[in-house]
Amino acid sequence: MKATLFGKKCLISTLVISLLFIVRLNAANYYVSTSGSDSNNGSSSAPYRTIQHALDIVGPGDHVIVKAGVYNERLEVKTSGSSGNPIVIEGERGPNGEWITVVDGGRPVSGWTTAPEVGAGVYKTQSIDFVPYNMVVNDKQIPQVAESNMTSTEGFRFLGSSVSYTVTTASKDRTVKFWDVFSVIWGYKNGTTYIRFKNSDDPNQKNLRAAPAGAGLLIDNKSHIVIRDFAIKAFDESIIIRGSNSKFVEIENNYLINGRKRVELVDGASNCKISNNILSMNFSGYVMPGAWSNNDDSYELGLKEYIYNFYKLYASDYRGSDDRQVYISGAGENNEIFGNKISEGLIGINIHKTKNLKIYSNEIFFHSSLGIVILDNAVNTEIFGNLIYDNSINIRWHDFNSRSPRSFYIYQNCLYLPEGVSAHIKLHHDKNLSLAESWHPTVFVYHNSFSGGHNVINPGLAYNYGGLRNVHFYNNIFSSEILVYNREEFIKTESMMGEFDYNWCGGMFYHGMPAWFDSHNIDAEGQQFWDDSNLHDFQIPSNSVVRGAGVDLSKPFTIDGVSFDPLPGMEVGYFSGSQPDIGSPPFSGSQLDPPDDSQAPSTPTNLTYHVVSNTQIDLIWNTSTDNVSVAGYKIYRDGSYLASSSTTNHSDTNLDEGTTYSYSVSAMDAAGNESSQCSPVTATTSSPDKNTDSELTIIPASTPSEISIDGDLSEFANADFVTFSPPNGGNKATVKVLWCSGYLYIGYRVQDTQLNATETTSDGNVWSDDAVEWFIDVNYDGGGESDPNLKYMNVDDFHGMVNILNTHFDCCGSTDGTPTKAWNGSWESAVQLNGTLNDDTDTDEGYTIEVRIPWTTLGLEEAPAANSLLGMSFTNEDKDGSDFSYVMWPNVTNSFQNASNWQPVLMSGNSGNIPAAPRGLTARLIN
Repeated sequence: MKATLFGKKCLISTLVISLLFIVRLNAANYYVSTSGSDSNNGSSSAPYRTIQHALDIVGPGDHVIVKAGVYNERLEVKTSGSSGNPIVIEGERGPNGEWITVVDGGRPVSGWTTAPEVGAGVYKTQSIDFVPYNMVVNDKQIPQVAESNMTSTEGFRFLGSSVSYTVTTASKDRTVKFWDVFSVIWGYKNGTTYIRFKNSDDPNQKNLRAAPAGAGLLIDNKSHIVIRDFAIKAFDESIIIRGSNSKFVEIENNYLINGRKRVELVDGASNCKISNNILSMNFSGYVMPGAWSNNDDSYELGLKEYIYNFYKLYASDYRGSDDRQVYISGAGENNEIFGNKISEGLIGINIHKTKNLKIYSNEIFFHSSLGIVILDNAVNTEIFGNLIYDNSINIRWHDFNSRSPRSFYIYQNCLYLPEGVSAHIKLHHDKNLSLAESWHPTVFVYHNSFSGGHNVINPGLAYNYGGLRNVHFYNNIFSSEILVYNREEFIKTESMMGEFDYNWCGGMFYHGMPAWFDSHNIDAEGQQFWDDSNLHDFQIPSNSVVRGAGVDLSKPFTIDGVSFDPLPGMEVGYFSGSQPDIGSPPFSGSQLDPPDDSQAPSTPTNLTYHVVSNTQIDLIWNTSTDNVSVAGYKIYRDGSYLASSSTTNHSDTNLDEGTTYSYSVSAMDAAGNESSQCSPVTATTSSPDKNTDSELTIIPASTPSEISIDGDLSEFANADFVTFSPPNGGNKATVKVLWCSGYLYIGYRVQDTQLNATETTSDGNVWSDDAVEWFIDVNYDGGGESDPNLKYMNVDDFHGMVNILNTHFDCCGSTDGTPTKAWNGSWESAVQLNGTLNDDTDTDEGYTIEVRIPWTTLGLEEAPAANSLLGMSFTNEDKDGSDFSYVMWPNVTNSFQNASNWQPVLMSGNSGNIPAAPRGLTARLIN
């Protein structure tokens, strides 16, 4: 019986081995192409059309090769591979390493119409047949106002705000212009999606794509899967790996952008590797996310801070930083995150409830909230060999006193912050816990190099909760403005810190020498180890005092009478000589493919400018190209670096009046390659307004072919003007006029603290709203009526009015002198509001209106001869609640519809050399 039983066991074992061998031998390659069909057999000559079809049929050991192209589908892996026989799903890369197999979750959005009930320049659509969670324009992430925040005081207020609308940052009380931060925002409410571009662009002319909730690629309780060489974009979340049966999943060499999360490891997923990917929000705003926290009123830092404020307060339903590049929560053991470039978002890596996690050899930079955040139940986490820089906080220890197991090791990292800005390590504590209830996690920070920043360590409320008694710092270089930034009691109480020894300590010792400062530290108070003004290579000079000045952490060691076991990562022989150097080895780089991108982007072209005011110049240029991708642009003013932008425009503010500036722009890629600067342009801010109540000269438009009727008066920068306001004060109106052979242009800038208008019917009661008027006597013959108190307009006299909703009223004279509304001229206009419409609870700034009038609609075949005279007059109507007033130039106390009261203006210049402006534009209301 025993022999027989043994024989059966051998037979079964042989059968199992044979079956496994058969599976392995029968592993297949399946091909997918945009030119294929799902009815094909999936061979290279007859590929499938969709990736999902291939995923539906694969088995262990199979290989799916997805050819170049764009695939608009959501993917779910439905079968596991096995040990030694993973399922590999692989895209194609271009000759220079570019990602040419793209999985795009965005669905085109169309059917936009104006939404004047929200504000000028706002559009809306109900064409989206799902609840949108993400929206992009040209692959750039558009910030969203969460549906719960789409109220009159938050979302709708932002959408309808003027281009000069200001906000105050939450932490540092910096005042910045909202639209200097964002180029576009969107929101969703009760089935309607709203959008607003800063310059009131028509979204129907944009490449806008939206996505519902969910992942582009879902791996749910599936194991032994490899995903490589894809660009995955425009989804709410790029990749989700979840479930305790999701094991040995590898995500490598991918380009993951947009959405709220790029990679999510949750619900027990274990032994997974996220390696050599590029992860980015790909932000659409005017400034790059990054560090912002210090105590000055820097406008540039204020813009960066408001990115954080907006996403935390308005983009999330739960008032949290609703953007995470790598989100780890409730994951299983032994996951690894390595070799990735993680940039441009709110949070780089979020660590919560996991064990034995390793994060190494990554570049983590440009985050407005946190580079890495470590929350509760992160046990035996190792963070090492990373380059972490320009994050608002490089590493955050969150809810540090929470009652949960936590231990982590931070070693051999290079960390940088702009000089004087933000903290490298900052702690957060749960204020709901008492001192007695608080726990004290075990943390070791060793062999790191910290450079720049406002401070290295900000312990937060640690003093209230028993300090950092189990936190230990060894063999670090601290080169920052302040070493530890906290209350004096924390600095002066020895029990507040565990062992703090064998460190090079520069910068200010806040409140003096710390009581927990042990004897082997190198006291370099007031010194910098490196030039911290820019990111550098973290090299340590051969003759530095830190050489051989550390403690050996590869064997048991004792500091201040406390003994410790060897620390993770410190293998015997990790240094040469008798003692290790203090600090970290220089960052060795990630292992991204292609190995090195040494090709710079193309030089930006067609740099142009608009003089917005006497203190602001706006720049715009054409997109550059790159062999991989363009990461952003650098703007230079008068030869010196000014700012960075992730878009092809920039607003330079707070300039001096009447001053000339020179600008140029370069492009940069993620590898740090920078193009040459484009040819510079020079622009001069306008001088302060003058008052010329008695005379006006119309000069030729210098570039009429470039004048856009958009409410932006930058083209009027050099035009003559008149200003007028009521005798007792109030609204001030400034009017500028230009001309060319085809058109007469009028620009109005009105200061108005309350913007009110309701009339939307042409030739209706436009005059009862906030509005402006123009009057033109083409032949300047005075209309033919000698009594100035009577209405009298001849056939060559014309009158137009437009309110701030861009509603027109117009009329002309007649042979008997009676104004008639029968005339409907073909003139056009546009409006920009600097405030909120019909909201008397706030204080507005005013508005601009731009008007273009064809000479032909005034009964002329061509422009009047140069140096001839026109009769003209302008008025401004102001409606504030039940009060209404108007003021006129020239100051006429009798009939404004009498041409004899209008002022002569001179047509200067030579129209013969001026090209006609473009025709065919329709009137539109913009903000």
